[in-house]
Amino acid sequence: MYIQPVIAESPANNSGRRATVVICLAIFIVALGIRLLGIGWGLKNDLHNQSYHPDESLIFDFVHKSNVYRGPADKQYYNYGTLYYAINRVASAMGATYGATPRPESLALDDVKTGKQWDDLNAYASQSIQWGRYASALAGAATAVLIFLILVRWTTILGALAGAALIVFSPAHVEHSRFQTVDIISLFFVALTIYQCVRMLDIRPRDPNAWWTNVLLAAVLVGLSASTRYSNGALLLSVWAVLAIRRPASWPWMAGAAALVAVLCFALTTPGVVTDTTYFVENFKFQAEHAKTGHGLVFVGRPSAFFYHLYLFVVGTSALATIIGLVGLGYAAFRLHAWAWVILAFFIPYYISIGLLKVMFLRYDFPLYVGLAVGFGYAISAIQRRWNSKLLAGVVAAVSLAGFESPQSGIRGVALFTKWMMGTDPRDEAGAYLKDLAKKEKNLEVGILGDSPWYWTAAIAKDASYIKFQPPDFKRRYLEATKGPRVVPFITGQIPAYATYSSYEVEDALRLRDKIESLPESNREAVAAANAQIQALNGIYKVDRVFGEGGPAIHDLEYIRPTIWVLKRRDPP
Repeated sequence: MYIQPVIAESPANNSGRRATVVICLAIFIVALGIRLLGIGWGLKNDLHNQSYHPDESLIFDFVHKSNVYRGPADKQYYNYGTLYYAINRVASAMGATYGATPRPESLALDDVKTGKQWDDLNAYASQSIQWGRYASALAGAATAVLIFLILVRWTTILGALAGAALIVFSPAHVEHSRFQTVDIISLFFVALTIYQCVRMLDIRPRDPNAWWTNVLLAAVLVGLSASTRYSNGALLLSVWAVLAIRRPASWPWMAGAAALVAVLCFALTTPGVVTDTTYFVENFKFQAEHAKTGHGLVFVGRPSAFFYHLYLFVVGTSALATIIGLVGLGYAAFRLHAWAWVILAFFIPYYISIGLLKVMFLRYDFPLYVGLAVGFGYAISAIQRRWNSKLLAGVVAAVSLAGFESPQSGIRGVALFTKWMMGTDPRDEAGAYLKDLAKKEKNLEVGILGDSPWYWTAAIAKDASYIKFQPPDFKRRYLEATKGPRVVPFITGQIPAYATYSSYEVEDALRLRDKIESLPESNREAVAAANAQIQALNGIYKVDRVFGEGGPAIHDLEYIRPTIWVLKRRDPP
């Protein structure tokens, strides 16, 4: 069975290369411009000191090897390969050089003696996080360019543009490109590695020097990819797929050498695997166990991860783009196009790996966006060729990417998410409202769920994301010292005049309240207790204000717009 390439539309002459460069530059500028809008979302302001993204302050500590925000129980440094941290160290250094806030002399908490020093430290952390976000935005824009370059080798220009546009106008990808998190940078390395793999399909079988050079380069990229996210090591399968399809001389030796080089490159860029093996293994086991056991109630009662991730494809892009992309990739494989099998060599094992997990974050889908976008571009190209109509293919692409099925899908979703991230966050709106009330009502107290506020809480405690990981006595002392308003956890037994909670704190318990008997025994008590508390609060309080309604319902998209309820006692004390 012979697996063959598709003849590219673009000419391999200087004029064609210049056109490709211009198109790539245009894609990059548009994609980056979109991602820079709202990139300052949720950072330090007058109402809160830490980012509203739950991971960014912790990543600041990992990047700087500090212990400002992390709690005493630290088993998370090797959540990701350390190449990701190195990239962010460079971004942070650029921020310290070109930004408005200089790096403090010390990042040690013991050296913070005054309120100004604490404020300066948080300002520096906020600036560092913002520059880390710039790195994500750049990687996100570059990923769209790589999708175009992958496709333009095999499809029409329109098809290649359509595939790149799926990345450019994916609301999930755009949102996460504005975060200092690993996901978008990891996806860039996946796309870069796949690009190198499909390039090798053009090498003549009897050119051993070219084969060895390109296989080893691909292996280096596999190691770098794994050093951002460990599961990217499965990209080695794509390298092997190229060798198995083309079978150059000594290809089994090349396959073995590729594995060795990938491992060595990973070890060089994540040296802790060798120099700090015990701690690395502890971290790795901790994360593996977390992925197997779940994330609180967030994914309890959901469909199988194999089906749920298909739904998350739809949420992250659009329904039509998902269907066309998956069908296009499958059809290309059916037609025995070599590049499709190279992509599927990574796509299928990775999809199976996340399908077996109980933690089903949308961001876990991002490495699969390469296959989805390339499949979409190929399908648009096939439509153009089959009916000899750029207009028809262009209309199908535009309708698919528009996201007509929901205001939060496709291009419509990008516009809406951008509007939210450029506007005032619901937590800030609720916090400002409660602080205004505290100016009118002396000694105002506001009740919260749990033992301390966190990133999801209305901005009534400036250091919510800091105190979350501190010992109980520290939390108690901190909250007792709050004023204007004073923050009171309900676990103290007090019933203050006002209360606040967020969708993050109640949505899963409410979703599961009618399914308690069908839940695993380990979850029943938590769901029942949460609903009992909600019912009790509803008896004592009435809704006073609601901020941020209509935000995303998916856990790791909801960061930018949780719903915040402010409640008022029915019988004021």
